[in-house]
Amino acid sequence: MHIEADRGLYMFVAAGHLYEYNTQKGYSSMTTREPHIASGEQLPQRVDRWLAEQLPEKTREQWRKKILLGEVMVDGAKVKPSFVIHEGQAVTVRPDTEADSKETHVAYSGPEIPIIYDDENVLVINKPAGIAVHAGEKQPFNATVVACFYGQLTPSEDSRPGVVHRLDKDTSGVMILARNPHTEEFLKQQFKKRQVEKIYDALVWGNLAQPKARIELPIARHHDEPTKMVVTSEGKQAVSEYEVVEQLPQYSLLKVRLLTGRMHQIRVHLNYLGHPVVGDKTYGRKPMPAGLTRQFLHAHSLGLVLPGGEKRTFTADLPPELNNFLAQQRNV
Repeated sequence: MHIEADRGLYMFVAAGHLYEYNTQKGYSSMTTREPHIASGEQLPQRVDRWLAEQLPEKTREQWRKKILLGEVMVDGAKVKPSFVIHEGQAVTVRPDTEADSKETHVAYSGPEIPIIYDDENVLVINKPAGIAVHAGEKQPFNATVVACFYGQLTPSEDSRPGVVHRLDKDTSGVMILARNPHTEEFLKQQFKKRQVEKIYDALVWGNLAQPKARIELPIARHHDEPTKMVVTSEGKQAVSEYEVVEQLPQYSLLKVRLLTGRMHQIRVHLNYLGHPVVGDKTYGRKPMPAGLTRQFLHAHSLGLVLPGGEKRTFTADLPPELNNFLAQQRNV
């Protein structure tokens, strides 16, 4: 048993559960939380990074803040975000409460997000470019995907509602949200086991030498610029497959299949090959072409099994801006 005292709130771990006793209220308020047992090829790893990857309903920055508040414990002890966890360690997260989250009462103020499919378990949306999934240091909550659908999703006890995967802010396309905790866990397991088929449309600079190829290049966070990723032998396994759909004078239109889901994976892989995504402000180092205001990357389809056992593939056509840009290039 391990005991921690903080502002009259005693927290202790016994038999693999986290218990709380609030002395300021004059009565015991007991809650339990099953610990997450650290495992996976990415270990050993910083606890904030590990949590952001294993529990993507929060960003790494949000997990860092939760750790600094003492709401994450490793083997019953409070830790710093830089603490390195190893295989088999128990990571316990104090559940969020409605009072903890400022996100519950903020109205959505962004553009309309079309719904592709809707039932009692899932929402499948066509996310426009320019909308972040989560709030961040430079991204207010009221203009995020979570804010838009917050009232339609039931959060699990220790998470913000619905999020089982992400798309970059400037990437459009198919995204699925879970309506309830059971579905959230069901879908997360498919992503974790790489059972979800993810196909993207990407326009890149130049013409590729091979009409189709498999890219197996490990990716890690950039040492000097932590918001960027880089190909390095020290990184985690990252696998993408591409096929050239159309060649244009300056560009190539690709279908890209993701076999892993690393942050910025498609953009990093294609940039490493010398063919960055057109309009990519982070990795491209190319001017934004006339007629385009965003990166040309679109999540075209998502194939997975729904909670009832039905296999479904959801698709979203290219948005008008990308279609119009292609039409212009075909007439050059």
